[in-house]
Amino acid sequence: MEMDEVIRLLFGWDIDMSETSNTDPSSSSSERSKKLRCLEYAHHRVNRAMEGLDPLQGKQMWPSDTRKGRLGHAAVRFDITSNVGQSALSLDRLSVASQSNFSTVRANTCVFRGRWQYEVQLGSKGVMQIGWATIGCKFSQETGVGDTINSYAYDGNRICKWNISTQKYGEEWIGGDIIGCTIDLDSSKLEFYRNGRTMGKAFDCIHVGPGMAYFPAVSLGFKESIVANFGSTPMRYPVPGFEPIQQAPFRDLAKAEKLIVWLSQLLRLFEYKDEILGQDASQSDESISNQAFLMRLAQMLLHHLAPLLLSPYIIEACFVPLLESLCKVTSVSGLSMNETPDGKKHRLMLFLDMMFAFLEEHELKKSLEGIIVCLLTRFRQVSSSLEYRQQKQSLLLLTCLVQHTRTRHHLLEKILFGVVRFNSFLHVKPVDGSCVADVAHVWWDSNSVDQTVEQNKAAYFVACQKIQEAVASK
Repeated sequence: MEMDEVIRLLFGWDIDMSETSNTDPSSSSSERSKKLRCLEYAHHRVNRAMEGLDPLQGKQMWPSDTRKGRLGHAAVRFDITSNVGQSALSLDRLSVASQSNFSTVRANTCVFRGRWQYEVQLGSKGVMQIGWATIGCKFSQETGVGDTINSYAYDGNRICKWNISTQKYGEEWIGGDIIGCTIDLDSSKLEFYRNGRTMGKAFDCIHVGPGMAYFPAVSLGFKESIVANFGSTPMRYPVPGFEPIQQAPFRDLAKAEKLIVWLSQLLRLFEYKDEILGQDASQSDESISNQAFLMRLAQMLLHHLAPLLLSPYIIEACFVPLLESLCKVTSVSGLSMNETPDGKKHRLMLFLDMMFAFLEEHELKKSLEGIIVCLLTRFRQVSSSLEYRQQKQSLLLLTCLVQHTRTRHHLLEKILFGVVRFNSFLHVKPVDGSCVADVAHVWWDSNSVDQTVEQNKAAYFVACQKIQEAVASK
């Protein structure tokens, strides 16, 4: 495999390698070795690609969100100054736990036009009122979201909706549920979702017009807790036609996607490192081995990827899928780790070695922490299937990660018994109530020729077969 072929395999066969004459790796007049010239070309190529995706010169953490119909911060969080009652907020101000009889808090951003959504993952199943409120709503430790004229809420504990008065609405919720809250200000409608399923229109004549802007707001009973997602990570159940209140980091997302494609290609090239030509003893850099050459390319790519991994959105949208692809857990259905090909395992171990070699300590800690938090969030979610696909997926990836010695030590020392509690991965939420319909009816051996009995018998044997396959796959 020639050196220019390596570069083309990495960046694409359609690249123009003559576009920078002083770094053309195919030039025979250069006194520098092919490997050095290839590295210079790759450096130029990566830098130019990243600059092309970064037209803005400002270095602010959160660029302004200029979408029509919203007012407030680009990074949407709970506003601690709006807190009524006593509640504990996490450092990122997305998790809330009530410490008083009834506490209320709203977000730092409001909407007055358009169609918007946010999601809440329940940490408990008690009395909570989740919805929307205007800035003029006055709350207390007795009145919360939905108890005033311009606030609207859903309470899955009491299975009702609130707007001064209460009416039966929705389904009973349990801890781990994802509650979606949508507001259509163009049609004056509110709707709530439980684990991606609509519970029907809640309100169809909310007050809109001049001076009316709605904030996401929640009221929690004593010891109740939630984690909100306004768009800091991808929506678990995006509703078509509705936008998250916090805009996705599209520019950083494009960068991360491109870098991850290149990294995936590079990890494959490591399997052919002994076939790469260009190790010329007459060159001044004869000590550059094929392994070192490929590792230098990896360092270039990780140099640009590492800062992006500080974003939870990038971790969940791009980085976790990369890790899943490296250990083949993207589509789990009874898949066990033993079915992961050795080549795939080797790529994952190699990639983790690269992370420890080239990431700064704070970047490594933040990225591994983000991975575990993402896996735990997905694991805690209520399963909508008897197969527990997302829970299996999370556990399989975690199991693959801890097979890497340095990763295992880091997780044990700094994350699994500190930021995240390891025992949280040992408690599985019960399946959603809608799964009851998928449970096979009990069949008892008898001489009956009733058609219903025969149907139950067939369903019973199908269920037994599924259980046997799941157990066999370990």
